[in-house]
Amino acid sequence: MATLKVKIPKDIHFLILDDMETMRLGMEREIRELGFTGEISLTQSISQAWGVLSNKPVDFILSDWNLEGELGIDFLKKVREVPKFKSIPFVMITTEDDVSKILEAVRLGASNYIVKPWDKKDFFTRIITAWDMHHSGASL
Repeated sequence: MATLKVKIPKDIHFLILDDMETMRLGMEREIRELGFTGEISLTQSISQAWGVLSNKPVDFILSDWNLEGELGIDFLKKVREVPKFKSIPFVMITTEDDVSKILEAVRLGASNYIVKPWDKKDFFTRIITAWDMHHSGASL
């Protein structure tokens, strides 16, 4: 398990962007099983996710790479263009383990990535690493 340098508050607000309902609900379940108690906003499009981000304080973003007719990497770019959103941990979720895509996501500001399917330990470790990176000044 990853070593936590900065404690993650249990009541943080997660934003999940995935076009598949089963994946959104699966991530929500994993987050709850890890003990997080804050709000979890489930969205299926970039416009929905942007609406949440623009209207509520969000502490952590999980975004699928391949969305119906859209790419999560485009949401990542849009988020990182706004200074007040640059410090939000942003984890890309993908079915592809293509190193060039992972490097592109990191270059564009992804805090970490998770390859589907994941196990609970890996999911938790990636969340810890992303949170720690944004709250301790480290980099991926």
